[in-house]
Amino acid sequence: MLQEHSDEDYIRSLDVDAAKIGAIRHTEGPLLIIAGPGSGKTKTLVEKVVYLLAFKDVKPENIMVSTFTEKAARELISRISDRLIQLGNTTNVNDLYIGTLHSIFLRLLEDHREHTTLNKNYRILDSFDLQYLIYKHIRLFDEIDPHERLIKHKFNGWAKAELVIKHVSKIGEEGISIAQLKASDTDELKVMADFYGIYRNLLVGQNALDFTYIQTAFLELLEKHPSVAQSLGEQFSYILIDEYQDTNTIQEKILFKLLLPARQNICVVGDDDQGLYRFRGATIRNILTFTSHFPADKCKIIRLQTNYRSHPEIIRFYNNWMEQTVDFEWGQFRYQKTMKPPQNKKFPKHPAVLKISDTDNKDEWESRVFDFITFCKSEGVITDYNQICFLFRSVKSDRVTSLINSLTKKGISVFAPRSDMFFTRDEVMTAIGLLLLVFRSIDSILLAGKVNDEDIHNYYGLCRDHVAHIIRSNGIEHEELKKWLVTDFFQRIN
Repeated sequence: MLQEHSDEDYIRSLDVDAAKIGAIRHTEGPLLIIAGPGSGKTKTLVEKVVYLLAFKDVKPENIMVSTFTEKAARELISRISDRLIQLGNTTNVNDLYIGTLHSIFLRLLEDHREHTTLNKNYRILDSFDLQYLIYKHIRLFDEIDPHERLIKHKFNGWAKAELVIKHVSKIGEEGISIAQLKASDTDELKVMADFYGIYRNLLVGQNALDFTYIQTAFLELLEKHPSVAQSLGEQFSYILIDEYQDTNTIQEKILFKLLLPARQNICVVGDDDQGLYRFRGATIRNILTFTSHFPADKCKIIRLQTNYRSHPEIIRFYNNWMEQTVDFEWGQFRYQKTMKPPQNKKFPKHPAVLKISDTDNKDEWESRVFDFITFCKSEGVITDYNQICFLFRSVKSDRVTSLINSLTKKGISVFAPRSDMFFTRDEVMTAIGLLLLVFRSIDSILLAGKVNDEDIHNYYGLCRDHVAHIIRSNGIEHEELKKWLVTDFFQRIN
């Protein structure tokens, strides 16, 4: 291993603020880094790993780094490798444990497969594979749902399988055991215990894992085989977790199983204001209660509060909004932070935010929006109109509909799939009209009175007329389609 830079030379070369230097140099003991938006948390993570490898002589196999996506993991590896090369360091980064938590847990499961139920050549099931597996065995779940509270209200096996997955995934993400569910006084939870048992048996029988069960299998490995947990705890001298606000309960349990009491070098990075994945089982509680896992004042907190990405006006708006939120106490729900722009960075003088007021005259407002869009295009700020996105509380209001019509008339097409105008677009009416002409059974259903909504009848009629007009207006181009429709019509009436 070569090294061309001293510790002090390296720190001076970073050109970062004191908070980042403190985060990079803090290597012993737990560390919570609250990284606000645009504050350079990826750079901090990269340099922290580089510092451990190049200046603390930590072996790469003793470092675990978790990111939220595989793409982010690849970027992290690339940036760490580049920095080490710049420093003249020849460490092999392939020996680092870098990836998503799922990928790292799977790698460790494979390393200790002899202690699991997995056999050689096991499979990883994607969402469709898992749903199909449960669908094929749905009768097993039907038989243990006597109260018709969990899945029997669904009419078909495929929908039931989807609901089963929802239930068992939630159990897995929370790290709840079958014994805990069976001990409940609630009938539904006892049924879910049986569901989870069948689901697990199906996976074992198939020699397979799914996305959720990877975590469950790894936690069970650590709990049932303390020697494995001890060995991994000794191996991983340093654990670094990115996007900690988006971790779930079972992931937190696993991470603390990997920490030895005498060596708790875990660094988590995240921002409680950016918790986005509750729908996938993530809990903001993990980052808010992280410090409580350690003795008082033993966990250092560092806040990265310089936003290098956003215009000062946007940063000011963010801070003001958080401060002026009334009738709500943020203290127990977030870490206090005040973001600021970098001192020496120059920003464009034109406004970063275009205020669109509801009190503006409608015609004047539409004109100003159009002028702003065309200005951005003419000045090269954008190269295509689809680089502009409008955010409204609702896209179905008269004001928004009027704006869409105004821009469309001036040659700027607008895509608003949730607006009432979606079904009036030419391409949508053409597609539906063609489907109605090709699949004539839809007509018979309507005529039989199985669909009673008059608006649907009328809309389908408009779509058919729309397609008919297109065919008639250019008979030569659509001659083949016209012949097929006529032939199909005569075949059906004869």
